Amino acid sequence: MTVVSAAAAAGPWPLAPDLDPALPGLAAAIDPAAVADLFRLRWLDDGPSPVIRSCALEHALWRPGLDCVATYRLDFLERDGESSTLGAVAISRGGVRHWLYNTDPALAGLAGASDPRAIGAWLATRLGGAAERYTVAPVRYRAGTRCVLRYQTRDRDSPPLYGKVVARNGGSDLAAVLAALGDSLVPPCVGVAPEWQLVVQHDAGDDSLKAVALDLSGPTAAAFAAAGDLLAQLHAHPAPHGPVRSLAGDVDELRQLESSLELVNPGAATKYTHGVAQLEDRNSSGEPMVASHGAYRADQVHRSARGSVMIDLDSYCLAEPARDAANFLAYLHWRAIRGSASPASVAHARDAFMEGYSAGGKRALDAERVRLFEAAAILKIAGRRCRSLSHHEWQHLPALIDSALDMLAAARGSTQ
Repeated sequence: MTVVSAAAAAGPWPLAPDLDPALPGLAAAIDPAAVADLFRLRWLDDGPSPVIRSCALEHALWRPGLDCVATYRLDFLERDGESSTLGAVAISRGGVRHWLYNTDPALAGLAGASDPRAIGAWLATRLGGAAERYTVAPVRYRAGTRCVLRYQTRDRDSPPLYGKVVARNGGSDLAAVLAALGDSLVPPCVGVAPEWQLVVQHDAGDDSLKAVALDLSGPTAAAFAAAGDLLAQLHAHPAPHGPVRSLAGDVDELRQLESSLELVNPGAATKYTHGVAQLEDRNSSGEPMVASHGAYRADQVHRSARGSVMIDLDSYCLAEPARDAANFLAYLHWRAIRGSASPASVAHARDAFMEGYSAGGKRALDAERVRLFEAAAILKIAGRRCRSLSHHEWQHLPALIDSALDMLAAARGSTQ
C-alpha cells in the first residue's frame, strides 16, 4: 500500500480551504495525505523513511490568523515489522514545518526519556535489580507542552510504567504534587528525572471510568459514586502549592476561543459571547480554594483492585470545589448532546457522582457555583471543538451553547 492510497482511503479532507483567510493553505496542509507525504520525504535526521501505512490526525491547536499545530499518529513498516509513532506539523504565515515527537525542542528531555537503553538503565536504579529491556511507545503528545510515554518490558511479564515529559520545570512540579497527594489518590510515583523533564508512575490500570457503560444499572452508579468520593478526598486533602484557577480565568480562556468559533459558526458565536458576558458578571465568590485536579473527567479516573485513582495531575491547581465537579458533569452532559449516551443514563451517573461526593466530602458543593462553572465548562467544550478542528462535532455547537445558556438562566433564578 502506498502512502497516498493509505491516507486517501478515508476520503476527501472536509475542512473548507477558506476557513482561515490569514492561513489560506491550512486545510491542505493538515490533510493526513499531505502530512504522510511530508514525513515520507523527510523522516528523522534526514535518514531513509519507512513505509508509512497510515496517518491520522490526533489533535490540533488552531489560533486563527496566527498558526495551527497538529499532531498525527503515524503507523509504518520498518525492518522489524510494524510500528507507530507521533509527529507534528506547524502551519503559519511563514510556511509549514514538521517533526517527530522526540525531536521537539521545547521538550528536549524526550530524547533521553524515549531512548530504550537510557530509560532501562534509569529505571533499574529506581526499581532495583538488573536493567530491563523496555519498549517505548508515545501515548499522547501535545507539541511544545507534554508527552506521555508507555514503558513496557520486552517480555511483558509486568505492568507497564508511564512517563510524562512536561515543558520547563513541569516534571519536577508534577512529582512534588504526586508526592504530597500520596498513593491513595494517584498511582505511585517511580521517580523524577529533572534532566529529562520526566516523571514516571506505576500503571493505573486499563479500566478507565470512561469505558464504563452509561446505563441505569447499579454498577454504573457505584462506579460514578466512587469518582465523586475520590474527588471529595482530593478536595479535603491539605493542598500542595499550585497555580490558582478561578471563574475569571475561565472567562479569559473563553474569550480566547471566540475567534475560532466566529469563523466556524458566526450564529453560534453570538450566543457564545452572550454567555461569556453573563459569566463575567457573576465572578465573585466566597468559596475557599482547595486542592483541585483542574481537568477532572471520566477518563482521568482509573479503577483498580485497590480502588479508584486519578491520573494527569499536571493540570493540578487551587480552585473552588465546584470547578472540578462542574467540569466532570459538563463532559457527561457532552456525551448526551453528541448521542453517545441517553439523557436518562447521564442523569443517573450525575446523581451517583454527586451523591458520592457528598458522602465522601466534609462540606456540600454550592449548587449555584456548580451551575456557573458547568456552564463555563460547556462553553469551553464548544470553543475547543473549533480550536481543535474537530469538524465532525461542529454540528453540536448550537446545542452545547444553548445548554450553557440554560444553566446560566437556572443559576440566575436560584439567586432571585
